[in-house]
Amino acid sequence: MKKSWAVAIAIITLLVLAGGVWLWLKPTATGTANKTRGEADRAVTVAAEAASLRTLPITLTALGTVQGFNTVTVRSRIDGQITKINFREGQEVTQGDLLVQLDSRNLEALLGQVTANLHRDQAQLEAALSNQKRIAQLGENGFASAQAVEAAKSQVEQLRATVESDQAAVVAAKTQLSFTQIRAPISGRSGIRTVDEGNIVRSSDPNGIVTISQITPVAVIFNLPANDFIRLNRRWEELKRQQIPLVVLARDGTSGQTIDRGLVMTVDNQIDTTTGTIKLKARFPNLNRSLWPGQFVSVAVELAVVKNALTVPEIAIQRGPDGTFVFVLQGAAPNQTVTLRPVKTSHSVDGFTLIDSGLAAGESVVTVGQFRLKEGSRVTVSDPNAPAIGGESPPAPEGKSDGKKPRGKPAP
Repeated sequence: MKKSWAVAIAIITLLVLAGGVWLWLKPTATGTANKTRGEADRAVTVAAEAASLRTLPITLTALGTVQGFNTVTVRSRIDGQITKINFREGQEVTQGDLLVQLDSRNLEALLGQVTANLHRDQAQLEAALSNQKRIAQLGENGFASAQAVEAAKSQVEQLRATVESDQAAVVAAKTQLSFTQIRAPISGRSGIRTVDEGNIVRSSDPNGIVTISQITPVAVIFNLPANDFIRLNRRWEELKRQQIPLVVLARDGTSGQTIDRGLVMTVDNQIDTTTGTIKLKARFPNLNRSLWPGQFVSVAVELAVVKNALTVPEIAIQRGPDGTFVFVLQGAAPNQTVTLRPVKTSHSVDGFTLIDSGLAAGESVVTVGQFRLKEGSRVTVSDPNAPAIGGESPPAPEGKSDGKKPRGKPAP
């Protein structure tokens, strides 16, 4: 009996405690629901911009590498000691300028030797020719045998071949001697030399003496995806038939400003199967020397220019499972709402995206605050001249009143 009463008292106590907890939590849950409902009814502050018509270039962009239009590593073609260096590092040189002088004494002596051999053999040839002439006359009168006549003729031919060999030796010696004067093979800017005056250079040295790069004009090598090749090649061939060059822009990768305007020179003859890209080479005049060999630049190939293209800011474009869409404003303030509108886009250039379908000129699209929106959400469009959403008002200019009375006791 006592056990039954204890069980009953325990059950009653638990029911009372449960009821108290429910009564304590009920106002909180109700307040949370009311708060959530209030937030749902509150308008979302957004920024918006109207779709507009503008001239938009259709471009293909890539990352390119600047190269010297012509680059030559100057090497010695013979072994020898440098006796004089006639250029400064970083100097602009012209084709044919004397850059380095090597010790030429041995080769000058060799040239003198082969020249003397040539003169000796020429004198012997002249004597042989005179002897052949006399023997030929004696042979006609029957005073010399035919064998003697043939021997004189053979000697002349041998000496003539010797003279020709000597002449070739003289040319070879002069050529070797000319290699002691190392001249600029192209016009361009010299780099940092790898050897100093007094060193011995060899024709087998891999580093050479100095590198010369032609940077006016300059070349840019860049790769485009193979998927863009059909459009690129179609436009390339079309412009070639019209004898119009394909324009390419070099832009600064940080600021996006155009550095120089050039022309596409060639498209590679095959697609790289390892990267799925195709290589292109462009030529830029580079008159202001803003492009430098080894520099990375952003490259944009202008395929076409679309006039009266319907565009919206690129930040207005949203992407979902069903494709791209924008939030379009509806109604008039203060009861504006948004609707989710699917759109088809093509290219984005300079922060603007070209709209193919789904939007009309003049319709306003949300550009800031999309993450808080859904179909039918109430919105308030912020003034573009107002401070950023969620920010504080800027302080009043110094010396000007903000229209409020100062707090505290006025000064006597």
